[in-house]
Amino acid sequence: MVEIEGKEEQERSEFIDDETKPKMQGIRDTIERAYLGEVEEKEIEVVPEALVVGAGITGMYAALGIADAGFKVHLVERKPFIGGHMAQLDKTFPTLDCSACILTPRMVDVGRHPLINLMTYSEVVEVSGEVGNFKVKVRRKARYVDENK
Repeated sequence: MVEIEGKEEQERSEFIDDETKPKMQGIRDTIERAYLGEVEEKEIEVVPEALVVGAGITGMYAALGIADAGFKVHLVERKPFIGGHMAQLDKTFPTLDCSACILTPRMVDVGRHPLINLMTYSEVVEVSGEVGNFKVKVRRKARYVDENK
């Protein structure tokens, strides 16, 4: 008999083959050890930055939310423009609001926010590292634009 989330389940041996029984016992043993063992706490140094992939309406809202909380955000978009599919629409469903009326202020906010590093015409190539300290390689395609002017 195995108790799962407060419910008792009785094994039905006629439905369980001989290869599965030892595996089930191994799972039970592992769960039992997890209850007996102590949780190891460890501190890790965290890089207080975030990466948002995709600068559609959702990516822009995510980047603005993180940046408004005081964290540096790298916003990567593979196309040379931001806005995603919503930028191509006239009205939104179900309210039939003007898409540009919703999108344009967010685009301006993203472009002007001091904590958002907007990288258009770029792609994430590689992700490595661990929780709190990821390393991301981004390939930026030539845009022939001088961002400093």
